[in-house]
Amino acid sequence: EYIDIVKEEGKVYGNLLASIERLDDELTKSLQFIDHHNKRYLERLKDETPLLLLEKAVQQYYELKGQFGKAASVAGRRLEHIYYKLNETNSEASSKSVNISPAPAKAPAPVPDTLASLQEIDTAKDENKSSEAAAIDPEKEVVLQPPPLVPDLNVTQTLEQLCHTVYKYGDDRLKSKAVLMHIYHLAIHNDFFAARDMMLMSHIQDTIAQAPEPIMILYNRTLIQLGFAAFRKGRILDAHSCLSEIASGGKVKELLAQGINTRYNSEKTQEQEKKERRRQLPYHMHINLELLECIHLICSMLLEVPNMAAHTYDVKKKIISKNFRKVMYFYNRQVFRGPPENTKEYVIASAKALADGDWRTSAKLLLDLDIWKLVPNYDPEIREMLKKKIQEQGLRTYLFTFSQHYNSLSLKELSKMFELPENTVHSIVSKMMISEQLRASWDQPTGSVVMHRVEPSKLQYLALQFAEKANILTENNEQSDSRTGYSQYKDRWQQTDRYTRTSRTTGRTFNTKPNTRFPRPTTNPSGPRSHQSRNFTKSTQRWE
Repeated sequence: EYIDIVKEEGKVYGNLLASIERLDDELTKSLQFIDHHNKRYLERLKDETPLLLLEKAVQQYYELKGQFGKAASVAGRRLEHIYYKLNETNSEASSKSVNISPAPAKAPAPVPDTLASLQEIDTAKDENKSSEAAAIDPEKEVVLQPPPLVPDLNVTQTLEQLCHTVYKYGDDRLKSKAVLMHIYHLAIHNDFFAARDMMLMSHIQDTIAQAPEPIMILYNRTLIQLGFAAFRKGRILDAHSCLSEIASGGKVKELLAQGINTRYNSEKTQEQEKKERRRQLPYHMHINLELLECIHLICSMLLEVPNMAAHTYDVKKKIISKNFRKVMYFYNRQVFRGPPENTKEYVIASAKALADGDWRTSAKLLLDLDIWKLVPNYDPEIREMLKKKIQEQGLRTYLFTFSQHYNSLSLKELSKMFELPENTVHSIVSKMMISEQLRASWDQPTGSVVMHRVEPSKLQYLALQFAEKANILTENNEQSDSRTGYSQYKDRWQQTDRYTRTSRTTGRTFNTKPNTRFPRPTTNPSGPRSHQSRNFTKSTQRWE
């Protein structure tokens, strides 16, 4: 039956929240499947700003209606589009996509010359106010109008407001995502301590194993940005602990949802592969994997090279980074070592130079890398920080490696050799003495480090290794005997009668113990034994 829409009024019921979420999902899906090298990707990415303005209007609408739960859901959608952006880049992108231009200057109002003209202007204003008041109908409902829509140029301020809305009215899943996005945003703006404290106070790392896959991916991305922020602050140990969880394995792309590894596709079904492709992130949200590998290897180098020099001959070696040790093992096995070509080879060559005590070559190889241009919020102070860390770890490596060849070392010579202040050198050497890593003492009048010959030599280290391995071999043999039951069989055999024997052919048991209660008669008891007695004795001895 045809209904004339013009004549008959009808109502169309819809869900505004579902519509805006569908628009958001479609934009993300289009960015996933468009080639990022194509110009169409940039054209589609410009549609993000109008979508954010629309989501902002929908959120204001729900707040005016008092539906704060739906407003928190829309705020969570807005957070997903801005949490990874810097303040400078977002202001530039918004101004280009929306074409924001300064408002034209208004012409100044004419200045009245006489008192009569002023009175005419006042009477005109009063007439306008009275006509507007008469036009308002008190019976009609007053509709509240939201403020005008303007693109958010200050991302940090906008993100804090959205997070406050989600924390107050959102559900648990939305709150977890908001916390991770807030930590991510603080980390990319070099606020490492605030991001670290928020991560520890949230305790989200305790329950991340039971979280949904999108939250796990966001957690991995946040952990990497936290490691980058720690590296920019010069906290190498914190950076290594954050990055090693992700970068040590071989599935970095899968953990960050930035690609699919073709090696593991044969083990997955088509449904699993489709599901994995649907959760991939758009290209403009990716983290540079080469930068991740470079910073992780540098942190491992600064921690592991002095550790390898300190425990050269130790049996129970303390390993900080297994991945770095594996890379160094394969590098040392190479017969021909050409000049470094990629970022990984530059870092390994720098580590090799640092282990040999040549900190200048090590610093030059790292500081000349082009990848530092890709670091967000890159500051020239990062180069100075990295150079200082290489000098300090080079000093520690030098003392671990060559201290046995010296009776004493001058503080001034160490300061001159590594281009460090004397106070810094004194602090580093004192910490090594306190932690018993260096057996030495200070000679204050001469300003030198006096070495104590208490470390075992190379021959003594090898002897200790041999004794330790022999002890381990003995323990393994005893454990294998207990598992096979040989010791139980041996104990049972010792408890049985030594004269009881079993024939191998018939299986019958014989008692070969001589009869001492009724001895056989002999012709001459005091003389030599008879022929039968001697044969019996021989047979008994043979059985024994």
